[in-house]
Amino acid sequence: MGSYPVFIMSTLPFDRLTEDYIRPCIEMLAQALKDAVPVQRVYSIFSPEPISRVFADAWSKLTGIESLTSDPYYAANITFCTRLSFVNRSSSIHPSLTYEIRPAVPNDINDIADSCFGFAAESVSINEPV
Repeated sequence: MGSYPVFIMSTLPFDRLTEDYIRPCIEMLAQALKDAVPVQRVYSIFSPEPISRVFADAWSKLTGIESLTSDPYYAANITFCTRLSFVNRSSSIHPSLTYEIRPAVPNDINDIADSCFGFAAESVSINEPV
């Protein structure tokens, strides 16, 4: 993983992301990540806040490494558009692209991972001055 963050997304509405509901799944995810990735430190976590809190707690319990901060480094909002609110325009990067508005499906996972990787690659590293 190096300095790349962990991205965790949920399709559940925010109000359903209660600790009691998500903790068992997040603890299994943290254990699977620890087993699969030979590092103890997680650079950062990008996810809805309840998930980030539970993951940081679970990771700390698994590795003995405490979270550096309880204040988010990035604070982002999850938003959406609908077919009615979407304005189709040419992308400034790839003018030939067209868009299909729909919920993500399992076949989108690799493209989502590529987007997350690109976002992380352009983000300020914790080792770089801000």
